[in-house]
Amino acid sequence: MMLVEKIRNLCAENGETLAALEKKLHLGNATIRKWDKSAPSADRLAKVADHFGVSVDYLLGRETGQLNSVYFNFAKDAERNAIDPEDIKAAIELIKKYKNK
Repeated sequence: MMLVEKIRNLCAENGETLAALEKKLHLGNATIRKWDKSAPSADRLAKVADHFGVSVDYLLGRETGQLNSVYFNFAKDAERNAIDPEDIKAAIELIKKYKNK
């Protein structure tokens, strides 16, 4: 799936349009649509990833599913809430254990 198509799908899942997303992220009109023909800057791509709670790798198609994004978001939220990194590791291992059952 192409980058712009993936972002469109994320917008649809979250009930917003590309135009609304661009406005919210302080991007120019049609900026995201132009990414079909030219590569976005890392900063702009990171803004979109952070907005949707996914990794840049997910947007670029380097992850096959959103599960890695779930781990990424979980770790990010835990860090923001000052949760001990060892607790994060233990929680992720527990998730992996249940996933494999």
